[in-house]
Amino acid sequence: MKNKITNENYIVIQGWMVNELNLKGNELIIYAIIYGFSQLENQKFTGSLQYLADWTNSTKQGVINSLKSLIEKNLIIKEEKIINAVKFCEYHTTKLNGVLNKVEWGIKQSLPNNIEDNIEDNINNNNIEQYDYDWLNEEVA
Repeated sequence: MKNKITNENYIVIQGWMVNELNLKGNELIIYAIIYGFSQLENQKFTGSLQYLADWTNSTKQGVINSLKSLIEKNLIIKEEKIINAVKFCEYHTTKLNGVLNKVEWGIKQSLPNNIEDNIEDNINNNNIEQYDYDWLNEEVA
């Protein structure tokens, strides 16, 4: 069976997932995937166990064990829906206000006080290199 993960696919693992949630291995990868799909209100991960198994290079049973652990740690929520007598599972991350507030506060603290002045100074002092981005609009052959 061909792997459904292509060389162009990617996931994002943020530092707070490791540092604050203490996740590692398959749980970290699965959490990052579910987090990526549930960024906005009412969005959930609806992919298959096989999709998660492909990303973790694991088995479906290994994925099930990781999902159960993440649920027990109250990091994700599982919702089941029955449609035409078939059970579908959806997952989304829980709201981790403590962790997210720390991350947001860290970002705010790292910004300079007068960011607009700094940007304008850099432009006026020619500290920013100018690039030709026209190639971004070209079609790939």
